[in-house]
Amino acid sequence: NAFKNAIKDIGVLSEARNDQVQVLKFLHSKGRVCPEVVDELFPEAASCCSLAVVEFIHSTGFISTESVNEAFHNAARDNCVELVRFLYNTGVVTEKSIEEIFLNAAGRGDLYVMECLFNLGCNCEMLLEKTLEKDFTRTLCHRVVRFLKQKQHAHEKPTR
Repeated sequence: NAFKNAIKDIGVLSEARNDQVQVLKFLHSKGRVCPEVVDELFPEAASCCSLAVVEFIHSTGFISTESVNEAFHNAARDNCVELVRFLYNTGVVTEKSIEEIFLNAAGRGDLYVMECLFNLGCNCEMLLEKTLEKDFTRTLCHRVVRFLKQKQHAHEKPTR
């Protein structure tokens, strides 16, 4: 219960995040933490945009693929690119999650998250193809369409 409360309170005072990590580490070291609770609260911790907390919780080894993907969605929604990068690099984020996040970011005009996904080496051709479908581009703002076309041009293979 104390672990659960410590995770939920992380977002309250951003300057106390380092202390929160220490509290979480202490509670975990005492064996007073149920693995199911850690897994259940992992996506919520990602919503607090604290890389140190998410890294520690992930290091416990109690985190399911589903929770990593949910945390990935939360981090992208909240524009926490450091967490998006960390969670992507765990190697368990699904292609479906990446696609959903990219399409959602395009829909809300979030070039920051879109650029992050490209820089991580996500399946760019697939993302561009899906996002540049005619029906979808009609709903996108001009700067997103321009961004996508620039990326598409950069990924085209030169012809001889």
